[in-house]
Amino acid sequence: VRSSIQDAIDTDPTNVAAFASLAFACSRTFRQTDYRGGCNGARIRFPPESEWSDNLRVDTNGALDALEPIKQAHPDVSYADLIVLAGHTAIEHSSGLKMNFCGGRVDDDSGDASI
Repeated sequence: VRSSIQDAIDTDPTNVAAFASLAFACSRTFRQTDYRGGCNGARIRFPPESEWSDNLRVDTNGALDALEPIKQAHPDVSYADLIVLAGHTAIEHSSGLKMNFCGGRVDDDSGDASI
């Protein structure tokens, strides 16, 4: 999966910023008050998170579109893990530093849990 993400970055270098921004936007949705949001669930793909003002400033749809062929090639990987791994890979690519990745996130099929 990581090599597929790296290929997407190599093919279109703007994916570095897109993937890092998407992962940051996804993590920024976490609410400490009720422990909702964050990347687990990948609810940034759905309203209301996709429509939150901070997320509208980031081209989340463009980054998600760029990740879609990777998701199709690796259907057992959740969107949640794919978003986080794409952010990791983008940061590793730009910094030259390796980071540990801990997978296991699951996807929600709607944004209802963010209401």
